[in-house]
Amino acid sequence: MSDETNIIDDVYEHVPGMILKTLGKWFHEKARDCMSPIVEIGSCAGLSSICLGLGSRDGHRVTVYCVDPFNGGGATPEEGYVNVGVSLPQWQDNISRYGLQDICKPIAEYSENAHKKYSGGPISLLFIDGDHTYKYVKMDIELWTPHLKKDGILLLHDAGFPGVQQATEELIADNPGWRKQDFYWIKR
Repeated sequence: MSDETNIIDDVYEHVPGMILKTLGKWFHEKARDCMSPIVEIGSCAGLSSICLGLGSRDGHRVTVYCVDPFNGGGATPEEGYVNVGVSLPQWQDNISRYGLQDICKPIAEYSENAHKKYSGGPISLLFIDGDHTYKYVKMDIELWTPHLKKDGILLLHDAGFPGVQQATEELIADNPGWRKQDFYWIKR
């Protein structure tokens, strides 16, 4: 068994999350090749953050910006920006467990507020796994994909969810600025 497989297996044993292990391994592989920052929208306890961070550490050591209100699954902006940061300590503990504090940087904000503060430069890989309703998926695509560099990767989690599917069909699928590759998109 490779070191990569061993570390990813360990992550899945210790960190809660909703992404499949095959995706975690894919994140590790893709992040290893990134030459500019990675941004994930929706970090929760840090499962995807860690997989991306481990890949970055094994590659070019680019920053992984982890955007999440860390509100413990709390309210949407319509209900008020409540509990922001309440679950950040759990994420930080998980990041520390794997020694990724220098690579994985939390942005404890809702995506639309984090976007205003982002100054990390062109993004190599954008993973959108925030609120899956159409309104918020569309907003995340519109706010964050302009930062994606040419040939950058866009992955939308839970692509079969109605809101994710509708936003993807409207903004990405028939857009000549995008090319589908397996289960993700590449910016042209």
